[in-house]
Amino acid sequence: MKSFLDRNPKEKAVEESFAALARNSYESERPDPADNVFSVAERLRRQQNQTESSPSLPDSP
Repeated sequence: MKSFLDRNPKEKAVEESFAALARNSYESERPDPADNVFSVAERLRRQQNQTESSPSLPDSP
C-alpha cells in the first residue's frame, strides 16, 4: 500500500523541500507564531468573557 506522500506528488515535493532546507541548516528570520500561543489564548479568553458579560439587546416585538 502506498503512503500518503507517495499518493500525493505535491506533498512529496514539499517534504523534499523541507528536508533540503534542514540539510542546509536553514533558519527562518520570521518569528514563530507558536511562540505567542499563550498571549493569543489569553486575548481570546478575554474577548469571550466580554461578549458573555455584555447585556444582550431585548427582542423586538
